[in-house]
Amino acid sequence: MTPRDKRIYGIAMLCAVAAGLFPPWAFYRVGTPYGYHFLFTPPQQNIHVDTTRLFLEWILIGGVGLAVRFLWGVK
Repeated sequence: MTPRDKRIYGIAMLCAVAAGLFPPWAFYRVGTPYGYHFLFTPPQQNIHVDTTRLFLEWILIGGVGLAVRFLWGVK
């Protein structure tokens, strides 16, 4: 693994951690998005972390990281 690869994977990991620390929130029964807030201070009652959107963000971050790694490495 080259230093460039390590840098790309490191940036992708930092983005994934940031997405986990500031996850998307939604109302319990309605499912309406409520925005992004710090994980350890929920915005209000009757709000939960929207895990579906969070996992989608993580998948997209991983996909973009891999695409950048393979496309940037092409000579």
